[in-house]
Amino acid sequence: MLEYLESLSHGHADRDLTLTYLDRGIEAIEYLEAQAPLRYEPIDYTDYHPEWAGGRPGGRSMEPSLFESSTLGELAEQVRAPAQSFPAVLLNEVRGRARASIGPSGVGPGVDPEELADRVRRGTWSLGRALIGSLLNGCVDLGVTLQPNTRGRRLMQEGGRVT
Repeated sequence: MLEYLESLSHGHADRDLTLTYLDRGIEAIEYLEAQAPLRYEPIDYTDYHPEWAGGRPGGRSMEPSLFESSTLGELAEQVRAPAQSFPAVLLNEVRGRARASIGPSGVGPGVDPEELADRVRRGTWSLGRALIGSLLNGCVDLGVTLQPNTRGRRLMQEGGRVT
């Protein structure tokens, strides 16, 4: 895996950070899932370059589960919509098909058009927006003070922990 990640970065990534990612990545995912209503699902997608050294034809990618934006209340309006409109589907539901081969409902054959319409009515989010919504919901639940439209310049630390 290290060889593959280093080939993706063309040698520009910090090797120590890459090793830390490989060593502690699962721990980080488990922590996020424990602190927020975030759940990841495995997706059967190939690596970007499975032909490169260390690349694989699939089995190690994941995506956030669908997220119901109604749980955020008025905060949902502050989460920016994606630049491209994409229905509330999981990548597994489009079954890896190229956009040109996706059916008339806009998604793969595994998604019922009525279910998709219901998701849209409910304000269901997928992909990056589902990740943002889940993390934002977790922050609210933990009492984090939100400062929208404020640029972060550095992480504040106290006692060796980000505060």
